[in-house]
Amino acid sequence: MQWYLVATLLTVLTSSQGILTTLSQTNGAYTYDYATVPFLAEVFKLAVSSLLLWKECQKSPLPKMTTDWKTVT
Repeated sequence: MQWYLVATLLTVLTSSQGILTTLSQTNGAYTYDYATVPFLAEVFKLAVSSLLLWKECQKSPLPKMTTDWKTVT
């Protein structure tokens, strides 16, 4: 999966949190505990990110890491 698709998806998820929370007000008040909204949004983003990482790891093997300091520069 391309990085720009993942970045776009996570940007939409992050920006929609505030909009959807504001739209869910009833008569200027929330009918739920507002403090749980950021927590649930972060859990959802973690789940989406984990799923995308898992799918990416299934496609290709993990890259080899080197300990040779000359290749780091």
